[in-house]
Amino acid sequence: HADAFAMIRGGHIDIAIMGALQVSAQGDLANWTVPGLGKGGIGGAMDLAAGAREVYAIMTHTMKDGGLKLLEDCTYPLTARRVVTKLFTDIAFIEFTPEGPLLREVAEGLTADDVQAVSEPRFITNGPPGALTRGESP
Repeated sequence: HADAFAMIRGGHIDIAIMGALQVSAQGDLANWTVPGLGKGGIGGAMDLAAGAREVYAIMTHTMKDGGLKLLEDCTYPLTARRVVTKLFTDIAFIEFTPEGPLLREVAEGLTADDVQAVSEPRFITNGPPGALTRGESP
């Protein structure tokens, strides 16, 4: 346990892949509690988010009730500011750049406009996004 945290806090982790509840346009990460539920504890999430060279966040793009999770500013307590470098959702792959969130790929059958409609931040573009593909399980 102590060795793991020494590696994390010492900046020896290249990539941390973390679940997310919300991500902001700036790459802020909220992943440890939902206000009002009285549950959750940050554990080592803050250390991982702050200590890794890159943070890949994974989440569904919207809440079960249709609420947005990719926001201009997170409404849940933050785990870390400006740490998410890549976001993988069920409908898109987004890369966070100094210019803003870049929509790289969209799920089959969807368009960039479909993904934009369920995202608060405006995406920057670098040509049309590619198709999000699923890898085959062994």
